[in-house]
Amino acid sequence: MPSTACSPGHRSDAVIVAALEKLWTITLDDIESDWMDLMVKRLFSELNRQLLQIENQKPDQVQPGERLQNARTLASLQHTLKELARVERDRELVREKKVKKTDARKTLESRLDQFAGRTGKASVPDESK
Repeated sequence: MPSTACSPGHRSDAVIVAALEKLWTITLDDIESDWMDLMVKRLFSELNRQLLQIENQKPDQVQPGERLQNARTLASLQHTLKELARVERDRELVREKKVKKTDARKTLESRLDQFAGRTGKASVPDESK
């Protein structure tokens, strides 16, 4: 029976798979905000379209099998909407953190400028321009 242990100097498949999973993990920072905004709008439009389609069916024209399908569709729409709302809340928190970081940097820069003015030294040059 062959040994499952790796020979010295070699990595096991589990280590390689774990490293690949780490590389493939996508965070909110990895996704561009404009793209995410577009996807949210598209999802809302699709949810609205499907909901209107179910609402516009006449009760006398709905077959028993279609009622079950409509119930499943509505449950799926509800789940999708909950997830979408959660993602939007998470994105809003990330935006707020970014704004706070930007505000903190501006506050620090103004304090440094004030300090440099009081001591008579030249201000720190702005390298971002």
